[in-house]
Amino acid sequence: MINQLVPHLADCFFHGYRLVKILKIYKKVDELLEIDPADKRHFFYEEMKRLFYAMREIQPEDIDDESLDQFMSAADQLSNAIYTIELKRRKQKKITKLMAQFGNQGAK
Repeated sequence: MINQLVPHLADCFFHGYRLVKILKIYKKVDELLEIDPADKRHFFYEEMKRLFYAMREIQPEDIDDESLDQFMSAADQLSNAIYTIELKRRKQKKITKLMAQFGNQGAK
């Protein structure tokens, strides 16, 4: 089962993120480092970049049941953290949109 699942997951995940997106991650890390080296947000992008490269290097036969279990547990935590970031972003976007609408109504 693992031999069938891993290549499919890796294929879907990696091909969903084209080289252009990986280059954007590099650029974002560089921007954060240039703006403020003390800004810890660059770690997020560095770790994402590391995951992309690891997926290219790790072969299906390198993954055993134990490492898959460990990875899936960590992936759940990572997914939860990313989901929280997405929720915050959507909320901020909604607030910005409402403020813009309110500002336009006040100008009339």
